[in-house]
Amino acid sequence: MSLSAGAEPAQAVPIAKPDVDEKWIVVPAEVGNVRVRIVKPAGSCVSSPSA
Repeated sequence: MSLSAGAEPAQAVPIAKPDVDEKWIVVPAEVGNVRVRIVKPAGSCVSSPSA
């Protein structure tokens, strides 16, 4: 029995997910523009990091 086989039953059950606020931004990088998703708890007052 593999380690991942034991996790399958636990992963098959849906779980409650907290509400979140999400925002997609584009960050310039050496390889081109990269899309980044920022996820934080819904209603959070924490600001996003600035460049």
